[in-house]
Amino acid sequence: MARRSYPDVSQPAISSVPAISALSAECALSTISALPALRDLLLSVPAAATGRCATTASSASTSTSRPTAATAATAAGATATAATAATGATAATGATAAAPASTTANRDRHGGHRRCVEKPMSTLRPFLARLSTDPEELTQFIRDPRGTMQRLELDEAGQHALLAASASAMWDLLLNRSSREPVSVVESEILVKPAGGLVVVGTGIRTVGQFTIEAIAWIKAADTVLYLVADPVAEEVIRKLNPTNAMSLRGYYGEGVMRTQSYEAMIEHIMSCVRAGERTCVAFYGHPGVFAYPSHESIRRARAEGYAARMLPGVSAEDCLFADLGIDPAVSGCLTMEASDFLLHDRMIDTSMALVLWQVGVVGDWTYRREGYKLDALPMLVAKLTALYGGAHEAIIYEAATLPGLPPRILPIALIHISSVYINAGSTLYIPPLRAKSLNRAVANTLGVTGVTL
Repeated sequence: MARRSYPDVSQPAISSVPAISALSAECALSTISALPALRDLLLSVPAAATGRCATTASSASTSTSRPTAATAATAAGATATAATAATGATAATGATAAAPASTTANRDRHGGHRRCVEKPMSTLRPFLARLSTDPEELTQFIRDPRGTMQRLELDEAGQHALLAASASAMWDLLLNRSSREPVSVVESEILVKPAGGLVVVGTGIRTVGQFTIEAIAWIKAADTVLYLVADPVAEEVIRKLNPTNAMSLRGYYGEGVMRTQSYEAMIEHIMSCVRAGERTCVAFYGHPGVFAYPSHESIRRARAEGYAARMLPGVSAEDCLFADLGIDPAVSGCLTMEASDFLLHDRMIDTSMALVLWQVGVVGDWTYRREGYKLDALPMLVAKLTALYGGAHEAIIYEAATLPGLPPRILPIALIHISSVYINAGSTLYIPPLRAKSLNRAVANTLGVTGVTL
């Protein structure tokens, strides 16, 4: 016999929905396993009516998680009707007629919807939403996680999941589903707050709008804030967030001094603060992990000495480039490297991929210069690129906007002419693919890929 189908209970119009709830069905199936017609009917109850939702009557007693006497009577009536029925259709009719009053009671004022008694939602979702939009609350959470959770009235389950740093427990609460595994009582290292510690943040390329809430919160919560930023707006923001404990690392640069020497001095300063037991936050412009040796090395040394250390992401110049040039790096692939590194090393460059060269305005110069870098190596870079792509291949000199309302610099130019235009330390060179990517037909045939351009 073909199973009957029923409309989704989430739709406005409902017709012929059986009066047997999903919960009743679970209790009755064991006693009617010998009646295939009714078993099929019960199994065809819409999926939306299963799980934690139970059909409700006008009385609160019918919405409990266990079957009531009325439910049992309904199931028994359905069983008796099915036992005397000649066909599956008769069984369905008998099941529906067994409790017409209950069916009517289960209709709400919206015209036939069955109300579901959901498991009470955890307050974890609004709590995390609050932290995501309010840097002051996130700052307080960093300083005093337990106190913040209690003050914002996060429920016990949410507190337990956060303190245990249990991803599964948090997702169970956020999706309002039953817990699948026990939660460890071991607290995360960030909440334990050990003596000392390091958090590295980024200020973005354009401070206005790209300074993340998380970065703001950690700067405010830190005992010591060190920073190396590229514009006065970022410096103003940092000093406003933590006016008494912020210090610039720019003084470690020296005119004509090797940048690696300056970086080492910065790292030692950072580590001295961590070793002194201070919660240390270091802010770098852009993304703190992109072309920023001091950030990575400071974290490596801090962890090696047993301190908690981590990096928070920021908006990088590459993020801005993809947005401003309308480029999806997944389409052709994208190779990213620093210009001096590209010039110095022999690598197999796949010209079917986009190539992004950073810091073309300092290529071949490893010192710090306040008024501009020597570009003696730029012709060598151009020669290497024209050998790969040809001199007529058009590239783009790109500089992200650092102030609101200003456009980015986007200058299309043939590779052969790069040396003739203005380039500075913030200039990036984007080179689009020269040729189409080649398809490995043997692999494509094995995977059954046909009629698709990959």
